[in-house]
Amino acid sequence: MCNVSVIIPIYNVEKYLKRCLDSVVNQTLKDIEIICFDNNSTDNTVQIIEQFAQDDKRIVLHKSQVNLKQGLARNHCVLIAKGKYIFFIDGDDYMAPDCLEKMYEKIEHDGSDIIICTWNQFDDETGKILEGHSYAKLAQIPQEFDEKTFSWRDIKETVFWQTSVPWDKIYKKDFLITKNVEFPGGIFFEDNVFVYDALFKAEKISILRKDLMFYRVNRNAAVTNTRNETFFDYLKIFNLIGENLKKINLYDEMKYYYLDYKIITLYWWFMKIKLPYKKRFFELI
Repeated sequence: MCNVSVIIPIYNVEKYLKRCLDSVVNQTLKDIEIICFDNNSTDNTVQIIEQFAQDDKRIVLHKSQVNLKQGLARNHCVLIAKGKYIFFIDGDDYMAPDCLEKMYEKIEHDGSDIIICTWNQFDDETGKILEGHSYAKLAQIPQEFDEKTFSWRDIKETVFWQTSVPWDKIYKKDFLITKNVEFPGGIFFEDNVFVYDALFKAEKISILRKDLMFYRVNRNAAVTNTRNETFFDYLKIFNLIGENLKKINLYDEMKYYYLDYKIITLYWWFMKIKLPYKKRFFELI
C-alpha cells in the first residue's frame, strides 16, 4: 500500500503530457503510485510515458487495444490501485508541487471520504494562468466548513452547483469500492455522474481553499470545445444522475434541485452547441 494512487487516463496528449507527468513525479509527497492508462493513442503518448517510467519506478503503464474512454479506464485503475487514496488527473492538466501532500495531510487529519481543493485555469492559447471563477473557488460552500467536515445535507440547496470535475478531489479508495461509486462507460461527460454520486454517498467531506490544480482551457481537441453531437450525451448523463438518486432513495427529496440543475445546464449547452446540431439537440431535450 502507498499513500495515494494517481490515475491518469490518456489519449493522444503528447503535446501536454510531459508537463503533466513532471508535475506528478515531482510531488513533495513521495509515497505515491502513478497509473497511466493509455486508451490506444496513435501519437507519441506511450513513448513519453515509457521514457518517464525508465527513470521513475512508481509509474505503471496499462495499454488498451481499444479506446475505453475515460470512464472505464478510471474504473479499471481504481480496482488495481494500491493507494489508500485515489487522485485523478487528465493528461493535459497539471498540479502544484505540494498538491498531494496538502490534500493528503488534511484528509488524513479529518478522516473524510472526499477532500476538494480550489484550482485555476491555464489558457492553452496565451500560456497565462487565469484566476478562475466562483465555481473553481468553492464559493457556494460557506467559510465555516473550511475547518470542519460536512455532508451534502449541509449544502443541500447548492450541491448541484459544486464542481462536478473529479480531478480537484482526493477520494478514500475503500469509500469508492464499498459505496460502488463508478464512472459510467461509453459516454462523454461522465465526470458529472461519478462526482455527484460520490458527494451524495460521502459521510464526511473536507475542503481546502488552496489553488492546487491547473485546468487547461481553450484546447481545440477538448470534448467541450467540439460543440457537436457529443453534447447529446448530456441527456444520458442527467438520466443517470436521476437514476442514482433513486437508488439511494433521495430522488423525491432532491428532485426540484436536480431538475433545476438539469434544465439550466441543458439550456446552457444548447446555446453553446454548433448550429447544425441545435435542432436535434432541442428535440432530444
